[in-house]
Amino acid sequence: MEFHDHHGRNIELKNGNRTAKRTDSYNQGVIVTNRPLKENEMFEVKLDRLSNRWTSSLMIGALFETPERIHLPVTALGFKKNAIIISGGTLFQNGQKIENNIGSNLDDLKANQSLAIMVDSQRNLKLFVNGVDYGIKVKNIPPICYGIIDLYGQCEEVSIVVENSEVVPHADPAENSIMEAAEATTASKLVVVQQQPPPHILRPSSRHELLQPLGGHQQQILSNHGSENCDYLKLCSRFKASLSVPSHFLSGYQQACCFCLNCIKGRGEDLYKKKGDPLKDYATPVNWVRFPVKHLKSEQSTDTWHTTYHGTKPSSFRKILDHGELVPILGFGLTHKSTSKPKESKEDDVDTPQLVFSPTLSYFLQSAQSCAPCPYRDSSSQNSSKFKARLAFEVDIHPGSYKIGPPSQAGLSSISGSMIDAHFKLDETEWLTKEKGNTAIKALLVHLEPVLA
Repeated sequence: MEFHDHHGRNIELKNGNRTAKRTDSYNQGVIVTNRPLKENEMFEVKLDRLSNRWTSSLMIGALFETPERIHLPVTALGFKKNAIIISGGTLFQNGQKIENNIGSNLDDLKANQSLAIMVDSQRNLKLFVNGVDYGIKVKNIPPICYGIIDLYGQCEEVSIVVENSEVVPHADPAENSIMEAAEATTASKLVVVQQQPPPHILRPSSRHELLQPLGGHQQQILSNHGSENCDYLKLCSRFKASLSVPSHFLSGYQQACCFCLNCIKGRGEDLYKKKGDPLKDYATPVNWVRFPVKHLKSEQSTDTWHTTYHGTKPSSFRKILDHGELVPILGFGLTHKSTSKPKESKEDDVDTPQLVFSPTLSYFLQSAQSCAPCPYRDSSSQNSSKFKARLAFEVDIHPGSYKIGPPSQAGLSSISGSMIDAHFKLDETEWLTKEKGNTAIKALLVHLEPVLA
């Protein structure tokens, strides 16, 4: 058993492809076994190295198709089909949360501890933590089943255990006897084991909710589920205060909301949502904090408008707030000056710069042109921690007033779709408009990423 040569961008294989190391960031660490698992064969890995600069940790699961045929997502929870993933204490099918309590929390694993899965002779997927049998998690596993490992967050290096230790029965014997023989089913209909209520059949999902914390911070400080007690919320609030935003711009009755992964999990919030008429998807602002903005102008209800995002800079966001609406900003923070030459129609206004939006903030995390980071030192911490700060606006935009297409900004025009957000097609990640009055600013968004020493 080895790791497959087709792996995440930040993975380096060594020790005869039996050891995998994440070389950068906290994601892009998906690895698949080099062959399908055999019946009753243990796929076990040992956690060789952890880092406390991140939260969350190793994920494990099963892939029911040949890995050479697919583009690996930035995290294992980005698999849209034919995959079961265990992350933390939660079971996911095709990126959707299925079971909240699997009996163990993988994020608590320490260095030199182990994690394993096995498909038994009845095609049941079983989980083992440190050699302890945690029972059947999924029934009716398809004939082709590759093991998946994601070196995510804290987990930076793992090795395949060649000789497995003796399996210790789980403390609760009822867990292994709860399932009766299941009826034959297709790969798209998997039965998930639950003690209460009885097992249920999963059918192909009409929605693919993918976890894509793109370009995020994921620091160790993200320790609380409730937003009001979240350290990351407090950190971003201190940064926002350093910007000296006048209070009359901010909503007095809506509180700031943190979208770090722990707060999102604590609220049970979807990572992709729909809004507008017709309904259109937009991504939850993962790893950002949202500060609601007062209505900057008298405007009609935007309940039927689409939600999108607009990247900005510390040198520009105050001008936008003062102006009361988004205005085209050229490079270096200069507003576009109109010429005296009259235009016969709006379509002839070719010199007017376009406003750039995206339904996912990961677009702007990779675009220095429209969302350049600025340095921030948090003096409240003992070591005056350093961060890279980014700003963006949450915006409602009138349906039909913008054009949709692939990224056109410098540095993004040649990027692959999965590098932005695997939930969206590449040619749907950029929205452009020249029209004024078709947008409404809803919130100021703040993102902080630690600067590693």
